[in-house]
Amino acid sequence: MAELDISKCAGPNCLQKWYRFGEGKLFSFHVRLPGLEPRIVKNVWLCESCFLSWEPMMREGNHVVLVPLQRKAV
Repeated sequence: MAELDISKCAGPNCLQKWYRFGEGKLFSFHVRLPGLEPRIVKNVWLCESCFLSWEPMMREGNHVVLVPLQRKAV
């Protein structure tokens, strides 16, 4: 995932823009970098549609990536 920009959905190929709170889902990741205090925050926003298919996760090196959402069998 490139630069984190919450003005639009982080979903792959999604062009949905964020207009107000209550739309989609905002994720915040607190990152502690060596020698920096306080921690920095990386935010990712997913629209309603992408939220049903993707989940943002923090990976090694403090990179946020989207992974397909695993649905539980009912």
